[in-house]
Amino acid sequence: MLSTLRDKKTMQIVLWGLVVAFVATIFIAWGAGSTLQKNSADPNVVAKVGNETITYSDLDKVYQPQLDRLYNTLGEAPSADQISSLKKRALDSLIENSIMSQTAKKMGINVSDEELAASLQRLQYFKDDNGKFSKDKYLQVLQANQITPSEFESSERSELLYEKVRSSLADGVIYTSDELSDYKNLLNREVKVQYLALNPKDYENTVEAKEDELKDFYENHKTEFDHPERLKVRHILLAAQGTSNPLDTDKAEKILEDYRNQILSGKTTFAALARKYSQDNGTKNQGGDLGWVSRGEMIKEFEDAIFSAKKGEITKPFKTKYGYHIAQVLDVEKEYKSTFSEVRTKVLSEYQKFKANQKTIENADLLAEKIKNKESLSQAAKELDLKSEETPWFSLDENIPGIKDSKQYTQELAGLYQGDWTGPVPINSKEYFFELIDAKAGKDIEKNKINSDIQQQFAANHQNSWLKNFIEQQKKILGVKNFING
Repeated sequence: MLSTLRDKKTMQIVLWGLVVAFVATIFIAWGAGSTLQKNSADPNVVAKVGNETITYSDLDKVYQPQLDRLYNTLGEAPSADQISSLKKRALDSLIENSIMSQTAKKMGINVSDEELAASLQRLQYFKDDNGKFSKDKYLQVLQANQITPSEFESSERSELLYEKVRSSLADGVIYTSDELSDYKNLLNREVKVQYLALNPKDYENTVEAKEDELKDFYENHKTEFDHPERLKVRHILLAAQGTSNPLDTDKAEKILEDYRNQILSGKTTFAALARKYSQDNGTKNQGGDLGWVSRGEMIKEFEDAIFSAKKGEITKPFKTKYGYHIAQVLDVEKEYKSTFSEVRTKVLSEYQKFKANQKTIENADLLAEKIKNKESLSQAAKELDLKSEETPWFSLDENIPGIKDSKQYTQELAGLYQGDWTGPVPINSKEYFFELIDAKAGKDIEKNKINSDIQQQFAANHQNSWLKNFIEQQKKILGVKNFING
């Protein structure tokens, strides 16, 4: 309910989900059938995939939104290495999707209007409170994210086509019982790994900040230090839409008024009643707590009710489109407009965290690039003045030695062979890189002890490996030429 009461917050969350899917490459690359040029002599061509070519314009449509997001993440211009790496990944994805698009044509695979419609109706973004597809909400969400229906539907059709091709290819990938048994033994190995942890906190105290840099940071992030008038609120909801037995207005208001009287008389607490009776599953376990809210964040009826109440006051029952509420204002903060001198200490702290995160991202990119160029993790770390460590022997069903709460991440290591690496892997607010440096067999596993989860996991890994090889083979068959990455 919190996410639905906060209409603008909902839009921001949906925006992130949709934009990531929208600009990740599927829409642009799979729409390439109409935008890819056929003239290989065109000076604007950046890559050639069989009879199709990818232009700088195609690349820019994918690369530019990703670059904008990187700017927003870093807060300043990315380095030349970061820009080059981003552009390379964008072009690689366009090439891969072009290969899959051509494969779809050869296989006679397409997506019908009926399949597209069914897929759209399954997306949670566009369902109403009864769990049904809402055309009004569909158009509202797209409009809020500045995406036209035709653009989004093209994106969704392309993604469905990609998955159909992938599924058709992967379904033909077979494996033997011996291969599955070998995989089980692979998971059962004992291993040694070289690892390196990038911790933003390690860089915070090394950040030197000039006064003009702090002032610029403050001006660029001023809204983080200011806040509008806001209230700390909790609520109880009854008869939300979609319940099997919604209450009528008189009955709901009578129940809520009774709750209100019980609280005011001291017979019980607001939090206790919220935990027991509220139908807002998102907040009931927290005693109905909605946290701090500002004007413009909540739907109008809710906002009108709480901002007309005083600190400590419990509202009279009121109605919104989600049901019937009572709310309590726990605290009130008036609008605050900061000055640099007032918040300088906080600005310095946030600036140091910001620059430390930036340094972590840069080192992760540099480290990955060096390892991709066949350097060992220890060698790459030494060249970047970073410290790597070697673990003792351990099995893949326990924590990685020296790293707390890491058992769930050992899956990242399970499929590695000697010399393989993975990273960055986020564990406990740090970014880890791992290289498998040695392995030995564990206990033999009986074939009948291979469970369904392991079998599904192996099948998925086997298919992904096969598809990766398929893409590489198609690059050779189609004579892929990349005019900027070599």
